Amino acid sequence: MTDTYTQHYRAEALARRTQEVEKWRAQRERQWSVWSKTKGRCWYCGIQCQLRTGSVWHQFCVGHLLLLSLGGSDTLENLIPSCRPCIERRRYDPLETFRSREAARTFPFHGTVRFWGEQQNDASGTTSYPPSF
Repeated sequence: MTDTYTQHYRAEALARRTQEVEKWRAQRERQWSVWSKTKGRCWYCGIQCQLRTGSVWHQFCVGHLLLLSLGGSDTLENLIPSCRPCIERRRYDPLETFRSREAARTFPFHGTVRFWGEQQNDASGTTSYPPSF
């Protein structure tokens, strides 16, 4: 009886571990896809992010252009690369609220802020929203 229980327990543990590994691989694949959109540059500020090691303040994060709480999705078109400081400053704010707060913080006399990703879209002649890289 003990051998049957042990085999069953081990089989369940192996199945759980296999699911965890597959989930991790899918997350890593998604992360590389988002990373390749801008070659690791933050969509907001344009700083070069580090994917694995190095400075914590410029660590690569995956963010949502249209937040999930506002009806966004986890599709690749809605995911944007960003650095940790920009993700932490944006929090749960819609893009336009974040833009106006950044304008008041960094450019108090200019009125609006053009994020790095938007400037890249303008240079390529596309004006899609959300931007496609």
